[in-house]
Amino acid sequence: MVENQYYPSDIFSLGENEVMVELGANDGRTLLEFLDKVNRKYNCIYCFEPDKMCIEQLKRIIDKEKGCITLIERGAWDKKACLSFYSDPEHGASHIVENDVMAEDVILVDSVDDCVDSIVTYMKMDIEGAELKALQGAKNVIKQFKPKLAVCVYHNKEDILDVVDYLSELVPEYRFYLRHHNWAATETVLYAMV
Repeated sequence: MVENQYYPSDIFSLGENEVMVELGANDGRTLLEFLDKVNRKYNCIYCFEPDKMCIEQLKRIIDKEKGCITLIERGAWDKKACLSFYSDPEHGASHIVENDVMAEDVILVDSVDDCVDSIVTYMKMDIEGAELKALQGAKNVIKQFKPKLAVCVYHNKEDILDVVDYLSELVPEYRFYLRHHNWAATETVLYAMV
């Protein structure tokens, strides 16, 4: 895990009343990093995660923390569906697959707009190439609340431009920042804030 990849204090600040939607909560390491950043003072957290092995680790963390943390055992997408899935929790690279030969499982996916009935102040997503679909499924939340965003844009070569174009249409006042957090071709994050 790269430190401050999703919570860069030199780009935006996190307050004591954040409502975070974490898309791709994985094994809970980034959730714990968020909790440390806000000194465990926050309003609510929604964690989307479809990988069964990661869900078990997340449940242990959520039970230990005893805060207002909701685990949504689904992948983030633009609508409710069942999709083929390849599990790789060891490398944090579990992902939706189109090729059924690679599929190990079938997961439920759903949209943020359908699963989160709350104000949202911050949204983090690292979902192995499903970021644009998930943003499309969060259209109403983004337009209404204009949350701070940290979106991984390195999984698909088109994402850097497509994600910026899409978000600019939804919230023209968003300001964008791009940061690369690794020496290799991974861990590039687009940040958006008003």
